[in-house]
Amino acid sequence: MRITNITAYAPKTNTGKATNNFSQQIQMQNLKYKYLGCDWVSFGSQNSKSIENLATKFENPIKMVVSDIDGTIVIDKVDGGKDILPSTHEAIQTLQTAGIPIILATGRSFSEAKSYLDSLGLNPDFTITEQGASVVNKQGERIHETTISLEDTKKVLELMKKWKKIDPQARLALYFNGEPYAEEVFTMHQDPKIKINHTKSFFNEFLNKGILPTKACLHKCDSRKTEDMKPVETFFKKNLNGNTTVFISSPYLCEVVNSSASKGEAIKFLLKDNPEIEIKNIAALGDAGNDIQMLQTVKAGGGAAIAMGNGIDELKEVANFITSHIEKDGFKEAIDAILRNNKRHEADIS
Repeated sequence: MRITNITAYAPKTNTGKATNNFSQQIQMQNLKYKYLGCDWVSFGSQNSKSIENLATKFENPIKMVVSDIDGTIVIDKVDGGKDILPSTHEAIQTLQTAGIPIILATGRSFSEAKSYLDSLGLNPDFTITEQGASVVNKQGERIHETTISLEDTKKVLELMKKWKKIDPQARLALYFNGEPYAEEVFTMHQDPKIKINHTKSFFNEFLNKGILPTKACLHKCDSRKTEDMKPVETFFKKNLNGNTTVFISSPYLCEVVNSSASKGEAIKFLLKDNPEIEIKNIAALGDAGNDIQMLQTVKAGGGAAIAMGNGIDELKEVANFITSHIEKDGFKEAIDAILRNNKRHEADIS
């Protein structure tokens, strides 16, 4: 049984004010969730971010869906593998049958993402890769790319030499034409399927020929948790200028991209060739920190910004809708709401 809304009343003192302990527990204004053994329950007189409101009240039809991958449509298995629920597969196929393009957005390069998506049986209309630095169509052609400037690339290489004196376990890979390259031979031990190509010289093979990287990956071989990456993130943020964005993308990776590269900007690029679709006609789904800017872009343009129930609190604050946990068919629930919303708008027109 799904309980979608409970009105909670705090006991009052003789001053007429709710007691502090109770009000802190329910935190009504922040829409915190408590698991009661049957489903997630929101406490508050109105759950304005309920995914049901997208189906029944959203002002615009949805003509394009942009979704993060890990934690949104793909589940991390206990053994380290990946899985996708049958309901999620069905939802994606239903979207495509309805003629609604689905775009998958990931921090991976296309070569990394393709084998990954193929193994899961996913065939998106477009793939936004490398945190938005590249967009690839269904045929595997790169149709958009945002690179790091030569000056900033040189600065990254210079800083990496300094950082290795502090942390000998640090490694650097630069991504050229969607492929990772490194001057040192190493394996991303947490994700050994990612093949790191070896080059004797970034300059001789790429930079001196005018080929610039879309991103730099700073890999810490002995890292096991996100906190371990904080020092390298702080060091590069402090020493790079405003032309780049530095962020931690996993417990062992810190990434550098052009500051104009983002999932949100990649969405805007796709809309240039689709003038019949505006941002207000887009639904974006995500669960993590690197999805915040994407949801902000879509929400600011009047679109549907949807956070997964398993998403971080910061993302839920940005979103205008929250669906269920990924393991409780949250993705399918969101797609069902989108399709019901569209039917409602079609009925209004007719």
